[in-house]
Amino acid sequence: MNSTERRIGFKLRNDLQVSHQHRDGIDRAVIKDPHSLRFFEMAWSDYQLAMTVQNGGTAPEIVEQWRRSFPELCDGIEQEALERRAERLCIATRRLGLVEESGPLRATPAALGWGAWLLRWVRWIGAPMAIRIRLFDPDAFLSQIVARWRPLFSLPALFLASVFVIVSLIAALSRFDEMEFHAEWFHIWQNLAALYLGILVLKVVHESGHALVCKTLGGHVHEVGAQLLVFHPTFFVDVSDTWMWPDRRRRIAVAAAGFGAEMIAAAFLFWLWRLLSPGFARDLCLNLMFIASVSAVLFNINPLMRYDGYHMLADLLREPRLRQKAFASIGLTIRRFFFGKTLVPVVFEKHQTVFTIYGILSTTYLIWIVVAVGGFLRHLLAPLGLEAGGRVLLAAWLCSMLLPLLGFFGKIIRDTLQLSAPERRRPIVVWASLISTAIFAAFMPLQIRVERECVVEVAAAGVVRASQAGFLKEVLVREGERVKKGQLLARLENRSLALTKIKAEIEVGLTKVALMSAVGGNQSGHVQQGMRRFNEARANELEAARRSGTLELLSPCDGVVLTRLLERKHGQFIRPGEEVISVAPENTREIMLPLTEKEARRVKEGAWVEFRAKAFSESKFTGRISTAPLRIKGGDLPRALTALAGGDITVDASGKVFSSEVTHVSRFIVEPADPRLRQGLSGRARLDCGTLPAARWLWEKALDAIHLEHRM
Repeated sequence: MNSTERRIGFKLRNDLQVSHQHRDGIDRAVIKDPHSLRFFEMAWSDYQLAMTVQNGGTAPEIVEQWRRSFPELCDGIEQEALERRAERLCIATRRLGLVEESGPLRATPAALGWGAWLLRWVRWIGAPMAIRIRLFDPDAFLSQIVARWRPLFSLPALFLASVFVIVSLIAALSRFDEMEFHAEWFHIWQNLAALYLGILVLKVVHESGHALVCKTLGGHVHEVGAQLLVFHPTFFVDVSDTWMWPDRRRRIAVAAAGFGAEMIAAAFLFWLWRLLSPGFARDLCLNLMFIASVSAVLFNINPLMRYDGYHMLADLLREPRLRQKAFASIGLTIRRFFFGKTLVPVVFEKHQTVFTIYGILSTTYLIWIVVAVGGFLRHLLAPLGLEAGGRVLLAAWLCSMLLPLLGFFGKIIRDTLQLSAPERRRPIVVWASLISTAIFAAFMPLQIRVERECVVEVAAAGVVRASQAGFLKEVLVREGERVKKGQLLARLENRSLALTKIKAEIEVGLTKVALMSAVGGNQSGHVQQGMRRFNEARANELEAARRSGTLELLSPCDGVVLTRLLERKHGQFIRPGEEVISVAPENTREIMLPLTEKEARRVKEGAWVEFRAKAFSESKFTGRISTAPLRIKGGDLPRALTALAGGDITVDASGKVFSSEVTHVSRFIVEPADPRLRQGLSGRARLDCGTLPAARWLWEKALDAIHLEHRM
């Protein structure tokens, strides 16, 4: 059956909602599918032609009907061109699901290729990241609110709200130094629960702003619901009716209403924060204010993400298909790079450069967001033993972006093979240049550096410990005081040991008197027995004196006293082996550096280290790794390295390490020594771990993502 005998007609669905709009000098038909809530746009002339086809027919029959109904649209156009237009229009409307599929005109679904099939399954795996559940129809309720509180949605109210937000912003910036975020606050589950509920309230305020402004401007809101966005429950309202409005200013107003509502909420939270006294409620207001303002600017109003900012930019550019146009513009630029302007002519379009730049920025930002969210999910699910699930989701998201890219370049290769020999020369040269550049870049050495939080600690020789139990009777030094080797630092008091010494001294005196009496009486047998008892008593006296001498704590080396608040230890009971005072040797400064499993394999003994202490941010201390990384337990880490004290190791309030990656520790010695380095002083170290070929570095990163072992 040839094309003139095949029936290709179609009939548009009766439930479609259509808006006739005039933009950029072109009449357009904006069509809304009420079931899928998707919007489509076509030329108004195409829509008029589509409406004339009711019962179908062959291409010549449809063209004949067009010529009778719309002669002005068909004049001057050849019969063959009109027939091709009818076929394309039929295929496009069927593909978009705008046609009533019934009777003899029902279309047979096309078989999916392997690429489309794989992409569908990859998107299905990532589908739990965006689940929507419809709750109820709020249109009648919103109508009552708008009718009763109409003055709140007027221009004067908008002006006053803008002034309120601006004044609050200026006041917040003037008191920015007073805003302190405490890391310990986020390690209490009650605080996190309250913060989570506050975020949900902010999202309700945000979505209510969209809905109320849409209703005020004459729109309808027939759906409100809950959605699970990256495992985070939130709310949504359907204000898609705004796309049916010809006036783009009204659409921009609805899109900006959510952000405006959150900024008003942030302003109220700021003044509430000012009024409250320090405590839980004040910290909660500060955190919610930050989320409602800064995060809304970074994400919600950001046009690089497909939220309110994206729709506002699309309306400003008068292009509802902004993302599709941007990707198409990038694809056209790449094809022109491969095939030249002869085979891919330049098609001038308004905002073409803007589309290209937006597409590049949006794609880069999207990849960054996917990787960041994937890392967040991996750490979130790790304590539950579901870290592998986070990796599967991350891999699915990345594949959903890479598969279309691979398909695009596959089409370029296929088109290259279909060209004639002279036309094929340019794409082959471009491919060869790209492959050569990739090979050169793969073997280019990359400087590998490791950067981590670290803390200063004392070498073992500088730790003064008690060998005998006792109460700390006297402390003779203070923190920061220089001492000499053998200098008396503190005294312990042990009454039991003192009594033992006194008894030993008395016993020596008694045995000595008995011995002298035996010698004076010339009693040889008693002299030998008295001599033995005297020697035993003398040995006991010397041992008691030795043990009493250990109650005096002496400095083991020349150095500086590092123990803080020594005066508070006065009178405390000290057990044997317990550390009392730390003295930093003058010739050694040892710094502890925690490392992950991936970082530990690159750190070797003798590696060069640069250290910057937080207390001396402008100074730089240098040294070398003194010991290779050793595996330790999380409980052995100094508190200064944990997030509770400003470090980068996540722990709970009891000090238990969340992450299982921080399992190694290394040490390095600062050269030359600097007296400013004290026990517990924290900072950030940068290690120079040599070079690595770029290809091997990327391969290791890929293996790390799936946790495969690749030690050499």
